Amino acid sequence: GRDAQSLSDAFTDGGLDATAADKSIENVVGTLSLPFSFGLNFVVNGRERLAPMAIEEPSVVAAASNAARIVREAGGFVAEADAPVMIGQVHLDEVRDDIAAEQAVLAHREELLALAARAVPGLVARGGGPAELHAGDCRVIGDKSPQTTSVFAGSSAANTLRA
Repeated sequence: GRDAQSLSDAFTDGGLDATAADKSIENVVGTLSLPFSFGLNFVVNGRERLAPMAIEEPSVVAAASNAARIVREAGGFVAEADAPVMIGQVHLDEVRDDIAAEQAVLAHREELLALAARAVPGLVARGGGPAELHAGDCRVIGDKSPQTTSVFAGSSAANTLRA
């Protein structure tokens, strides 16, 4: 939560200062100020929307608003999204028997998912966390290299994890 004055200041003073930006992401070297405006006439999934835009080219805002007006007359835009599933991957290197490694991972599926869930209690508390586990995608690296086995787990972003 930010107070109304700090939000107002962000718009009128050009956005984040370097200190606030540095707390938001890593490796900050500065900030960039661009004009902030809204595209008009947007209807998305039956609801009127403003489309925020940070761009220096005014014709883009005008063109987007005009295109949205045309699309609005035909019913507007329809948007959908896949489930918020994140994928993680673990590589087991120098595996001599990829079939046995896959079988061992799958034999301990529930234990591994429980271990992964303990690592992300916040996700689990919000109804997400590790949901699936797959073993596979084995391949030889080079002529004499041992197999590499990949282990995938699925989790939802409310949430899902693949490890």
